[in-house]
Amino acid sequence: MERTCFTSPAPKGRLNLSANIISAVSSHRFDRVSFKNRIDWHQQQQLNTYSHRHRHLLSTALAASSTNTTISTSSAPLTRLQREAQRLVAIDVEYAHILSSTGQRYQLPAEICLVDYRGKILFRSFCNGFDAYSLDPKTLEFEHKGGIPRREWLPAPKLKELRPDLLKILGKKDVPVVGHNLGKDLTSLGLDKAVPLTRRRDTMRYAALQGPSGFGRTLQELARKKLQRDIQVESCHDPAEDAIAAMDLYLQYCHYDPDLMGYDDLVEYYASQMLGGESSSGEEGDWKGND
Repeated sequence: MERTCFTSPAPKGRLNLSANIISAVSSHRFDRVSFKNRIDWHQQQQLNTYSHRHRHLLSTALAASSTNTTISTSSAPLTRLQREAQRLVAIDVEYAHILSSTGQRYQLPAEICLVDYRGKILFRSFCNGFDAYSLDPKTLEFEHKGGIPRREWLPAPKLKELRPDLLKILGKKDVPVVGHNLGKDLTSLGLDKAVPLTRRRDTMRYAALQGPSGFGRTLQELARKKLQRDIQVESCHDPAEDAIAAMDLYLQYCHYDPDLMGYDDLVEYYASQMLGGESSSGEEGDWKGND
């Protein structure tokens, strides 16, 4: 999709546009709860600071509107959020439920899947998760009670054998990790310390995806209501299907939500919206990067 930028010289209008962007960003309602795990709190102190760095952001965005060229959204420079979206990785873990001879119940990680922002599978494997609880399957007497069938996970590689491959993907400092009830999955794999809170994107914790009382909703319910997609229709869940659903929910309802943006992202967002409104074709550019 292409749009022709406004090309007529209008210095006064340009100044008004700059002032409008500053006003929009400065008056934006910032919610500390919504900001959790997304930005540094010190950025809130910069809301009324028209620093050199922010002037540069505005001048770069405004310069695009004064060029006598046709700009394609597919070739335009990506915003920070668009670049971050391309690094997103979603994870889902399916479990086996067992009951030991002593009456102790365990949820063992039995199948793991990682996908990228396009839904491409980066990693998928069954997993013998006994070592998650330091259990010895040779001496432990247990009864399988549900989840992934034992014929699939019992002969599979041990969790400690799979963890290095998982860390190659999830351990990168610039990779945000998406999941539904993400903390549970990371803890079950022993990766809770490898993925700090600042890189977690848990779809249970965003207001747009919570119930009316602030409670988390099931992934199946969210996929049906928000994505018009039926998942988890089989007794055994597909971790790839669940990971893709979590990724789609996050990208569509959270990643580009202005209430979750930091100052610099808001500048880019409002500049894009206002510049899009100036286009001679009357069409607004797609800030999310979709054609």
